[in-house]
Amino acid sequence: MRLFITLETEKVVNIPVNYQEYLTAAVYGYVGSGDEDYAKFVHDEGYVGDGGRRFKPFTHSWLRIPSRNRRIVGDRLQILPGQIGWMVSSPLDDFLRPFASGLLKAGRLRVGSETLPVAAVEAASSVEATEKMVCTCLSPIVATKRRPDGSTQFLRPSEDPKAFSEIIRSNMIAKYKAFNLSPSDDDRLVIEFDANYLAANRDGTKKASYKGIDVIGILAPFKATGSKELISLGLSAGFGSKTACGFGCVEARD
Repeated sequence: MRLFITLETEKVVNIPVNYQEYLTAAVYGYVGSGDEDYAKFVHDEGYVGDGGRRFKPFTHSWLRIPSRNRRIVGDRLQILPGQIGWMVSSPLDDFLRPFASGLLKAGRLRVGSETLPVAAVEAASSVEATEKMVCTCLSPIVATKRRPDGSTQFLRPSEDPKAFSEIIRSNMIAKYKAFNLSPSDDDRLVIEFDANYLAANRDGTKKASYKGIDVIGILAPFKATGSKELISLGLSAGFGSKTACGFGCVEARD
């Protein structure tokens, strides 16, 4: 299920350019106000997959602000009066129910020192997945692997598209088993980014800082082919790593 949230401000607001951590904190906060025990479980433990990997059952978009209403001033994002979109998605209704309850009760979203009033909250059922879907990123998709020295390498599809796709596939297989307690019957998944878009837009690379740590992802249209179960999970829980931090949130294109 997905929640489409409309925020509306009647004044100019200034938030950090790297505001994603505030959105993630707000999600946990709203879930906690609706179900404190469940929020603690998700935050502290999560759903455990093979090898002890822990997954959070949600993703969220970055703020969707019309280009005419935003500009960067130093390390701040200045937003002019108007509406702002935000989406929170999860494959588990048990997660979204307390989140929606807490959000509606609060009636606002706090981002740094600014407060954005909630104008509307709309629920939509998950999109029915097919074996081939074209998607748009609402936040960058992140694929990582460990280097021999233990550091993190961020992959780019322009450099090795097969390796990027395989990292995403492995991640989705592990997530599916963690959330469903059994493996997917079909583990096929290929992620192919629009090559023309990548070539014209700096390889689709988007860098953000999350709690002071640089994260590199890909913000570009792509085609997902393979298992309907894994594609459906990607649409509801996000594709790739760091989805609960506001990465890998996508929507299907008509």
